[in-house]
Amino acid sequence: MADLDAAHPGRANKLGWHFLVLMSRQGKIRLSEFFSSYSEAEKRRIVRDITAEVLPRAPKMCNIIEKGEYKFVYRRYASLYFVAGVPQGMNELLV
Repeated sequence: MADLDAAHPGRANKLGWHFLVLMSRQGKIRLSEFFSSYSEAEKRRIVRDITAEVLPRAPKMCNIIEKGEYKFVYRRYASLYFVAGVPQGMNELLV
């Protein structure tokens, strides 16, 4: 991942989000891609926060969660949750 970040500096700014996580309804992570540099401990904490916040929510609740310095925008398709971590100032409807 470090090589990928070095090859594409400023990649998170061009995409508009910091990370993308795909997880099943049971909480199993299927894919996690971080576009900004995070330590392994920060990545584990982000994934744990996503799992704790997204899974217990009712289907009719808002798809935007603001937690600390992160804003999660998620959508459920079939049995997968697609979660994007966007900057605080970004319009979440553009995701």
